[in-house]
Amino acid sequence: MTYVVGQAFNAFSDFSMQPSASSLTPSSAPSKEARDALYRGVGLAALELVGLAVGSFALGSLSSSLWIWVGEINTRMVRRRVYDAVMGKEMAWFDLHVGSGGEETQEGEGGDNQGTSVGAGGLMAKFSRETDDIRAASSLALGQLLQYLTTALTALLLAFSRSYSLTLIILASIPLLILTQGLAQSLSSPLLHLEREQTAQAASTLERALVHLGSVKSYNAQNYFLSLTTSSFASLQRTARRLNTLWGATSAAAQFLMMALFVQAFWWGA
Repeated sequence: MTYVVGQAFNAFSDFSMQPSASSLTPSSAPSKEARDALYRGVGLAALELVGLAVGSFALGSLSSSLWIWVGEINTRMVRRRVYDAVMGKEMAWFDLHVGSGGEETQEGEGGDNQGTSVGAGGLMAKFSRETDDIRAASSLALGQLLQYLTTALTALLLAFSRSYSLTLIILASIPLLILTQGLAQSLSSPLLHLEREQTAQAASTLERALVHLGSVKSYNAQNYFLSLTTSSFASLQRTARRLNTLWGATSAAAQFLMMALFVQAFWWGA
């Protein structure tokens, strides 16, 4: 599309460079050949843009549908495998890992053992969250990644064929951008893992309180479960705040470096 728009501007530029176009006298109006060339160039560019719009709409819709379908297939396969794996476990595994008072415990933030195991509710919350992540990563996001990668490679080849020096100047900030994104991913991965664990822990605590509601009322354990739930939600809030701060700083740095690409190009051209 950028190339077609460039052709349209090139047609206007060629028309303005005609010898008779700079004069304002009626006798020196642009020649018929110049006007025909302008009409032909702009008309072809308009038709090409219309064709690109129709093709982009059709291919984009088809591509999105197919990639979403692929994501649903992958999610269904993962769910079936997890279901088969869970159903193949021995009864002792459920007593130790999915019971309401099992020996397996989740470690809180900073390594503190909070003495709570992941129950069925926590397991389902964690499973639902992770399958949603698989669906999001393997469906439309993967298709867009491949599409943008292909577009970037094609644009690089076209840019190097036109002006390799200007292309190298523009790409000078790319290593810093890659370093920034890599650092952000390395810092956010532990926080995301911690957030999943805290979500499972909070769901398990709520499940135990609801399942054993009679015992909780009999032994006046409301404050205990309330403190556990409040602590889990507070940990989730702290983790979410740290993630938002990290992603905000990363987004700001990425936008700054992206704008630096244009600044470098204009500076070199000046």
